[in-house]
Amino acid sequence: MGRISPLESQLSRPSRDYSRSIDVPEHITPPELQYTIDFVRGQVKDILKQEYAEKMSGLKNYEGFIPDATGEENAIQFGMQEKLKESKHLSRYLEELEVLRIKYSLNR
Repeated sequence: MGRISPLESQLSRPSRDYSRSIDVPEHITPPELQYTIDFVRGQVKDILKQEYAEKMSGLKNYEGFIPDATGEENAIQFGMQEKLKESKHLSRYLEELEVLRIKYSLNR
C-alpha cells in the first residue's frame, strides 16, 4: 500500500455538523421595522408612565394577600390597554400600520 497524498487525506476526512455550534437565525428584523417597534414601545411607555407608577405603588403597599394574582394581572393589562386607546396619536399610528400590514400581506 502506498502513502495517502494530502489531497486524498482532505477528501477522505469526515464531514462535521456545525448546526449546533453556529447560530443561523430563522428570521431577522430589518432595521426599519426595529425602529418602528422601538418607536411604538417608547410611545406606549410614555403614555403608561403614570398608570405604571400607580399600579406599582399599589402593589408595593398592598395589605394582605391578593386572592387571584392572575386575575389581578389580567385586570391591570386590560386597564393599560384601555389607557392606550385614549391616545388619539397612537391609535392613528397603529391604524396606519394595520392598513400597511393588510396592503402588503404576504398571504395575498
